Amino acid sequence: MKLVSPEELRFGHKGLLANLQAALIMRLARLHGINRLYSDSLTRATAVTAEPTNEPAGNRDSKIPGNAFAAAALDVLRIRYEADPGERQHIPAGGGAILIANHPTGALDGILLIDLLTRIRPDIKFMGNFLLDRIEPLKHYFINVDPFDRKQRNNTGGMRQALAHLQNGGLLVIFPAGEVSTWQHGLHGCKDKPWPPSILRFIRKAAVPVIPLYIHARNSRLFHLAGKIHPLLRTALLPNELLNKHDRTIRLRIGSPIVSHKTDELSPEAYGRFLRANVEYMKPLYHRPRRATRRAARRPAEAVAPGIDRALLRDDLQAIRDTDLLFCYGEYEVYFASPEHIPHLMHEIGRLREITFREIGEGTKNDIDTDRYDRYYRQLFIWDDAAGQLVGAYRLGLGDQIMEQYGIKGFYTYSLFRMTADMELILRQTIELGRSFIVNEYQRKPVSLMLLWKGILNVLLRHDEFRYLMGPVTISGEFQNSSKLLIAAYLRNRHLDRENARHIHPRTGIAVPARIDGTLIEGIDSIELINKIVCDIEQNRFTIPILIRKYLQVGARVLGFNTDHAFCDGLDALILVDLAQVPEKTILMLSKEMTDIDVIGRFSRYRPTIPESSPPAEPTIPA
Repeated sequence: MKLVSPEELRFGHKGLLANLQAALIMRLARLHGINRLYSDSLTRATAVTAEPTNEPAGNRDSKIPGNAFAAAALDVLRIRYEADPGERQHIPAGGGAILIANHPTGALDGILLIDLLTRIRPDIKFMGNFLLDRIEPLKHYFINVDPFDRKQRNNTGGMRQALAHLQNGGLLVIFPAGEVSTWQHGLHGCKDKPWPPSILRFIRKAAVPVIPLYIHARNSRLFHLAGKIHPLLRTALLPNELLNKHDRTIRLRIGSPIVSHKTDELSPEAYGRFLRANVEYMKPLYHRPRRATRRAARRPAEAVAPGIDRALLRDDLQAIRDTDLLFCYGEYEVYFASPEHIPHLMHEIGRLREITFREIGEGTKNDIDTDRYDRYYRQLFIWDDAAGQLVGAYRLGLGDQIMEQYGIKGFYTYSLFRMTADMELILRQTIELGRSFIVNEYQRKPVSLMLLWKGILNVLLRHDEFRYLMGPVTISGEFQNSSKLLIAAYLRNRHLDRENARHIHPRTGIAVPARIDGTLIEGIDSIELINKIVCDIEQNRFTIPILIRKYLQVGARVLGFNTDHAFCDGLDALILVDLAQVPEKTILMLSKEMTDIDVIGRFSRYRPTIPESSPPAEPTIPA
């Protein structure tokens, strides 16, 4: 059976010229191949699902299940797709929901999704203007709506039908672009055209979970070049693009559902960009690592140094208990000590640093993570006295002392970022933070991080000459390039300290020779919405580092980004916390057990004084 016949392509004309026209179109558009694909798919689907019958072909075609036809078409084309089993679970087995996807190839996108989704639930419908609705076994999957029709009344029936499908608990699939992706001016790579506002309004009004899906595929260069000449040429090549994908494996990425109440605060424009970001940021970004990085990756990691006898660790603690113990919290003790007083604990801190960082794809690959800065930086650490175990630590550098002894080059941060002399005044009033870690068995205990922060507060109270906290926060090199670029774009857009960033120059920069469309997150303030996208990109292996989120909660600003090739290509975000900007509720929470200390006064002295307003003058009544 034929899907397209030459008679249709004569467009009502007769004669030799009309016949030649039809034959030429059939040949150039490879419509004979489409007819063979259609016929072979019907034959294969019939063999799998139908009993022998003498019914006319047209009647048999209408009785072939659509999912069987889609599976047969993929078999004939020898096209396979991959979708992670965990990600498939993001598609609800029941209840109203919308699935949105990019539209990179044309008819193949619909066939792939029919096969994927009907394996999960049968009640799927596609909303849009599709040529696939010419195929008898697939017709019932489609609700005809033209997203570009300005006469909304022409779409009213289709929109109502789609909304009713959702209200009845069905799954609605939408390609918001409404047409096949192509090269867009000013953008890098093949992209959907702008998503029509009418479709975005419909999705938001539906108020059902929205599942983003990315199809990692593209059409040929010829297809995109033809579109630059005339859109009709691109359309004429769509049949060829379906046939030339044989023997391919196409990757599908499925994100977690977007729930409506979490996006209520977004403007219509930001909402549309957020939906598109959820889809497009799942595209894998590849790049060839620099030569030095490849060499470092090949260097085998040394075996981690053996642990120190606990008796020696306790000897170190006993020697500093009277001078360097900040406070106790149950079985936990928090210390702030100089390295020369804790030689055995320094070894243990360096050893546990390396173990902890390696677990998240970071680390130095040395047997122990210590460097020259550990000779004069101090250690803030937690000791679990009941377990005889080091819980975690921070490395702190006191800015005024570093400047006096070593100058600006004495800061660890200077090894990652060049800083001009304009930063010296701030650096003298800064405690530099770095190399923070919490060992694995304590990471799920909120008290661990809270005690480190409480320790920092204690240090600040004892050293009131400091106004700033500064240091790099690492985004692991194990993160996908898309995640690194997304986090950096968000921090740069929403939390950049533009004044001080002028004096900071990264030594290598982000060092990812790939790009994302940063405009898609404009207007999004919530880091939780950004984290949702990161979790989808990373398939829930990673989230935005907790330290970044915690620093932002206390008003941290970002000064720049740098890739640390010596630390497994971790991306460092340099942050600066001005104590004048720390919320009072955070200070009060961390200082609950403290007595006889004007904690708020310590921090509020940096805040500008607001003069009391004078009472309004009495109005003068003219004589």
